[in-house]
Amino acid sequence: MAIKRSEAFWNRDMIDRPLMMGCFRKPDAQLKNEGWYWERCFGDLDTILSNVLHNCSQKIYMGESMPGYWTSLGTHEIAQYCGYDVVWPEDKETNWCKHSDKELEELLPLKIDEENYYWKRSIEVFEKAAEIWQGRVFPMSYDFHSNMDLLLSVRGDANLCMDLYDCPEVVKRGLEDACAIFEKMWKTFVAASKSEEYGYYQFKIYSEKPSTILACDFSALIGKEMFDEFALPCLNYESEIIGDRVIYHWDGPDALKHVDSLMTIRNLHTLEYTCSPGTRHYQFLDVYQKVQSHGKGIVFEGTPEEIKAASKVLKPNLTIYVPQVANVSEFEEVEEWLTKNS
Repeated sequence: MAIKRSEAFWNRDMIDRPLMMGCFRKPDAQLKNEGWYWERCFGDLDTILSNVLHNCSQKIYMGESMPGYWTSLGTHEIAQYCGYDVVWPEDKETNWCKHSDKELEELLPLKIDEENYYWKRSIEVFEKAAEIWQGRVFPMSYDFHSNMDLLLSVRGDANLCMDLYDCPEVVKRGLEDACAIFEKMWKTFVAASKSEEYGYYQFKIYSEKPSTILACDFSALIGKEMFDEFALPCLNYESEIIGDRVIYHWDGPDALKHVDSLMTIRNLHTLEYTCSPGTRHYQFLDVYQKVQSHGKGIVFEGTPEEIKAASKVLKPNLTIYVPQVANVSEFEEVEEWLTKNS
């Protein structure tokens, strides 16, 4: 039934209520260490992925949620594939790319190094996940900080901002490289993860057809004209590779200014807005209504009261609700209310 509801959503339809996402630990859950970036890069993958499978059995998946795992090797993993070093903090909780001091012209062309450790490691993660999980757990979205975000990884934010003024044609050449890298990654990872066999899984949503999350976090630093000239062509290219089930990761208030441009992305299906600290999804209902007026879906996270209020103005077939509740029974109460009132 979860698959049927999910497929209805992808087709901009609805069976009996909007999509809902929720996951809770079982009362007697015994969880094992499943690692993070450092462990995925250098740890024992058989142990990590087996622990993931165990941990998923210790949870209750509500609504249309399904077991999944974040497979990324870091915040700048595409740059890693291209041979750039990353810096690890003492706690090993994250990593970031060590920007080059060279001019952008000297760094081109950007391309994946087939012998790069991180590239081969990512392929190994997906292959082993497919072997161990056998479709019982899905690999989450690949961390596609591609297009402008890839250039940001290798140049740094301040340098890339200046490049847009000083050498715009060089930036466009770099973006052509980024598009080619994206296509290679997508085809390689789909094959390694057996997504064509088991299905696709993004933002905890199952899909029978290709689907992934695209992003351009760098967009927060540029205006509409630059976004349309530099970022939008790449996002269109990436969406053509994926198909008509693209989710866009919309990060923070400085990115909201691009709403009109984002509506023109071919194959864009749903936008997932990440609120800045201290703000709530219900504060952006006017933006969400505008998005839905273009036939695009949105993700709404909030308390039961916020969800009930939002449901009066949001289109049920184009909304995914993520209730902020403490337990299964509270989730079921929201689920019952949405079923009766949608």
